[in-house]
Amino acid sequence: MVVHHRAFGRSDRLSGGKSARKRGNWPCASKNKFALFGTDPHKFSIAVKKRLLLVALSALLAAACQQSRNTGSTVSADSLKTVYLALNDSVTANWKRLTDSDDEKISDVKRLLQEISHTTVHNRALLDSLVRMQATLTAKRYTMETMVSEQIDAYDLATDSLVQRIPRLMASVPDLESYPLCAELSQEIDSAGQAVLLHRIHYDKYAKLHNQFIREHAADLQKTGYANQKPKPLFQLGA
Repeated sequence: MVVHHRAFGRSDRLSGGKSARKRGNWPCASKNKFALFGTDPHKFSIAVKKRLLLVALSALLAAACQQSRNTGSTVSADSLKTVYLALNDSVTANWKRLTDSDDEKISDVKRLLQEISHTTVHNRALLDSLVRMQATLTAKRYTMETMVSEQIDAYDLATDSLVQRIPRLMASVPDLESYPLCAELSQEIDSAGQAVLLHRIHYDKYAKLHNQFIREHAADLQKTGYANQKPKPLFQLGA
């Protein structure tokens, strides 16, 4: 896990920031089509379906805009409502996947710390410090309604500060191999962290479509009962 701090650049909250996350090293570049999802073809199938949904929504958005340009008139209220609700549902669904993965990561960290607390020898001071950090993490997390750049940066820094100290804690346990759950949980924490990054990318894609739609059809949306919709915040800086 790496710090996704604003100082790294415009899109580092999505790609991971450091050189290990440059485009060529992002898991999508792997020849293995399951690179982002381990070896689970079910997760790969879900990703394909999400990609197809994004394409379909983009097509609906383009068609609505084209209709308006070709006819010189406004798009029907029913069409606008259908596209708007589909976009809004997709944004909400991807946000839930994001927070679910983040919750899973935090839960795995808690379980790992509990497991290490049962070992005979470990760095007690470091363990106590990480337990305190983990206990306050969820309260620091952003929400879709309120998140701002500084809040995202602060949460990412707190998360990474916690996760990056876990290997040192595990190294303080001389008989760690007697506790195989520790290694399993460590891998699950890394997997959940990668999933969070991936879901941020997916969320931003749908949020951008949503924002484009309400920007281009602000006047027409007055007829649908969904007037004055606010744009969704993005993880990508300056987008």
